[in-house]
Parts: sequence; C-alpha cells; structure tokens
Amino acid sequence: GTRGKRDELLSEISADKNSIILLSIGELSDRKNHGVSIKALSQIKNKNIHLVIAGTGEKREEFLALAKELGVDGRVHLLGFRTDVKDLLKISDVAVASSQREGLPVNVMEAMACGLPSIVTDIRGHRDLVRNNKNGFVVKKDHMEFVEKISLLIEDENKKKAFGEESLNQIKAYEVKRINEEIEKLYKQLVQ
Repeated sequence: GTRGKRDELLSEISADKNSIILLSIGELSDRKNHGVSIKALSQIKNKNIHLVIAGTGEKREEFLALAKELGVDGRVHLLGFRTDVKDLLKISDVAVASSQREGLPVNVMEAMACGLPSIVTDIRGHRDLVRNNKNGFVVKKDHMEFVEKISLLIEDENKKKAFGEESLNQIKAYEVKRINEEIEKLYKQLVQ
C-alpha cells in the first residue's frame, strides 16, 4: 500500500519517518529551473524537509554542486528517471514546479490528480491549473517566495488537506473543460 511505498522511498533517500517530502518532476534543465527549489530548501527553517526530484538531464552535476554549496546535499535527492511517478506523488506532501516556461504542465496535472497541493511559478500553463490560495500557491520565480509558501503549507495541515481536495476538483473541472473544447473543435470541423 501507500504506507509501504512511503517507507520504501524514505529508506531509499535515508530520511526518517517524520520527513516532509517536496516532489518536483521534470528534466534537470535550465527551463525546469530546479535551482530555485534547491535554494528555497536551504532557507526553510524546518530541517525535516526533503526535496525529491524525478528526472534526468545535463544539469545534474550543477544541481548537486549547488545543493552541496548550500549545505542541503543530504536533503536534495535526484532520483533520475522513474517509472513510478504516480506512486511518488501519492506519498509526497507538496508538489513544487519552478519552471521558467511551460507548455502543458503534465507534472502539475498529475500532482493535482493525486490530490496534492502545488506551489508553482507564475507562468502560463501553471496559472491555468493552480488557483492561488485555493489549491496551491502561484509564486514569482523567486526562491524566497517559495520558502514562505512551502513553510506556510507544511505548518498548516488543514490548509494542505483543503488545497489537496481542491486540486482534485480543479483537475476534474479542467479535464471536462478540455474535453468540451475538443468536442467543440470537432463539431466546428463537421459543420464547415
């Protein structure tokens, strides 16, 4: 079950059971901008927080070096390519996405579908999915704002739960809207 999965991950990253897991999904690239999340982690007072990143890419060494330089290399875990992203989402506490730009952020959609609150950068794509202060936080591309919002969410279990539930509602509404748009497009093609 989920419990067992969580224990597995915690032992894989050598974290204790009181750990709070921030999960970020996406290649290790400039565009995904994981450095912002790593910087944020280094500024958060709560030392039980671990940042878990699933993805591969050419910035791997750079992100590891940054984590080391900021003294959080024990709490930043680059898992590489994973096929169990859905499981990882289910056992995480908060999803973070610090991309510079994004088309359709499938990672955020998946996090929402797993009932997770998301803290995301204020870019097109993210803004379509995350309603600020309803199912997560939309923040500037500034690690201090990430620090503030992550701290706020992990200290307020009720808010975290409410945001998670609202994530599920939003993604359902979003999917319905998308399906309707597709039907609309098809219909227009038919009537031409």
